[in-house]
Amino acid sequence: MKPRVGCRRGVSGVTPILAAVPIFALFAGLACSRRAQEPPSLRPISQPDLSRASESVKAQLQDAYASLTLTTEDRDASTPPRSDAYGRLGMLLMAAAFLDEAEACFLNAESLTPGELRWPYYLGHLYKAKGETDKSAAAFERALDAG
Repeated sequence: MKPRVGCRRGVSGVTPILAAVPIFALFAGLACSRRAQEPPSLRPISQPDLSRASESVKAQLQDAYASLTLTTEDRDASTPPRSDAYGRLGMLLMAAAFLDEAEACFLNAESLTPGELRWPYYLGHLYKAKGETDKSAAAFERALDAG
């Protein structure tokens, strides 16, 4: 069979356009995998007014904020340490009754490690404490699904 006019055949008889298809698929796959690895958008964490907190609580929260800052600024840190840093700060904030700030921390931790049981579990308790029963139930459902 003769090739059509204007159509060149490559080394194995495959046209150059068809030979490019696997290469395109490879690059498309790499682009998709990079997109999947991009960090989710995270909520900003504001430091609450600690003027009424005890010295012990202040010290623990300041240490947790410093740890979070170091972890989030470290470009080489993997996702689990970042998630743990947000979660640890969230637990301390929740214990000190800074519920809004704790919520942002737990939501960040959950978005970084969606299959982790702890963060939706803590969110369930946090929402229960705030009287947000629908959010509480949804968070506990996510925790059950993760477990």
